[in-house]
Amino acid sequence: MSDPGSGEVGGRIRSGVLWKGVSQVTLQVARLAVALVLARLLAPEDWGLAAMVLLFTGFGVVFTDSALGTALVQRRTIGELDRSTVFWTNAGVGLVLALVGVACAGPLASFYGEPEVESLFVAVSIGFLVTSLGTTHLALLTREMSFRKLELRQIAATAAGAATALTLALAGHGPWAIVGLSLGEAAASTVLLWLLTPWRPRLVFSPATLRRLAGFAGNVFGENVVYQAGRSLPPLLIGRVLGPAALGAFTLATTAILVPFARLAAPLQQVFFPAFARLTEERDRIAALWIGAARLVALVAAPMLVGLAVVATDLVDVVLGSDWDAVAPLVQILAVVGLVQALQTLNGGVLLALGRAGALFRFTLL
Repeated sequence: MSDPGSGEVGGRIRSGVLWKGVSQVTLQVARLAVALVLARLLAPEDWGLAAMVLLFTGFGVVFTDSALGTALVQRRTIGELDRSTVFWTNAGVGLVLALVGVACAGPLASFYGEPEVESLFVAVSIGFLVTSLGTTHLALLTREMSFRKLELRQIAATAAGAATALTLALAGHGPWAIVGLSLGEAAASTVLLWLLTPWRPRLVFSPATLRRLAGFAGNVFGENVVYQAGRSLPPLLIGRVLGPAALGAFTLATTAILVPFARLAAPLQQVFFPAFARLTEERDRIAALWIGAARLVALVAAPMLVGLAVVATDLVDVVLGSDWDAVAPLVQILAVVGLVQALQTLNGGVLLALGRAGALFRFTLL
């Protein structure tokens, strides 16, 4: 059997992993530093209020793309009708989500019993439309495996979000700093995607094209919704039953453990999914790539997470202070969860590349 990493695809994978590695080290250090600074500047209640609205942003991403971007990456050939139809569909969904979010902001604030949630959620809802305008460009760059552009864009967008958050925190705007981190990053990312992608949507739309892509995308969309619901239910219940302080502790623990490894998983998916999609007739190569990547993830994740669980109590006390003592046991529990998640990072990408989105949906539902 030939070397699974040889040829054009192998070269693009190596380039992608290199760029992802450089950017992820840069991004994780920057994000951790910003999180620690915000933890010092903001109270647990501020984190909790922001988390009450930000837990819905994952659903916003799921709906604004509707998995049609994944379908563009998976298909062997695409045309202008495919690209423009996906763009206008995503933009339309983003607009509807923004309007629905604005309408639901008041009831959501009443549900939590926190009036400030209303204005925070209005701002987050506008972000749904902003994000939807870049999802097709993101899919096209991923399909081309243009990882240098993707990573430079992500680094710049993260810097913009961090600058927004720190400015708001220093000005005393509390939870708006954390919401501003998300919105600043989303806006900068969309602008940069348009600057880095020469393609522009045309005023064309094909219902037949949408139906053709929707067969594959429907299962991916269902899987994404179920996955996001599973992630969103715990913070929703914590915020409703235990209040913003408890949710703030949970959010910070999740930010320290699960988010960094989720942000490791997503870039690896971006590298390997389009590569797997090009190798659907060479399953031995897909298997070899998958096993090699899983071993690399385990080599990095296992010692980091086990070590973090061991020193969690002292680390939280020294770095965050006594106000955050409740975070330590959560960090220890989530370290185990993070290790399990890290080891199955690429499983979904393999199934999607092979056109088995239905199997992935059923697995996630179970």
